Amino acid sequence: MLDAFAHLLRGVMHRAGALQHVLATSAFVDDDAAQMLEVTRRQRHTRQSRIVRALARRKMLRTGLTQPKATDIVYTVMSPEVFRILTVERGWSEDEYEAWLARTLRTQLLPPAPVGMRAGSAPSPLRLRTSSLEREENLSARVEELRIRDTSRYRRTSGLSSLHD
Repeated sequence: MLDAFAHLLRGVMHRAGALQHVLATSAFVDDDAAQMLEVTRRQRHTRQSRIVRALARRKMLRTGLTQPKATDIVYTVMSPEVFRILTVERGWSEDEYEAWLARTLRTQLLPPAPVGMRAGSAPSPLRLRTSSLEREENLSARVEELRIRDTSRYRRTSGLSSLHD
């Protein structure tokens, strides 16, 4: 599931990362840009908090990690600023960024994988992998639906409805 989010975010950042940087930079000197940046950040926080809620509903959050703290972690590591630092300033490829993001989300949010499990004490890895892939595909489709809905809503409320992706 988290790998799917890392992959989706990579695509979003590839398409919109530079634009988000321009918006953030403009916000220092332009009140309209600052207001738009605040709306964008609020929407991003709301969308990303859904990841944490989904993990919490499935009892998948690391022990001791609260939903607010987990949301802060997701909001930070999935930020346009982190993407820009790693890919533009530090020269990482988008593949490296995506792999790092997926690994970081898993390490920070999920409990550690059990060590030394006895044979037969867990479901078959193939069965787990298949159901996990199916869940990721369903979740990816739902995330895309939410992204489209949120983008449409933002365009209607900000007067940008005439712009196209």
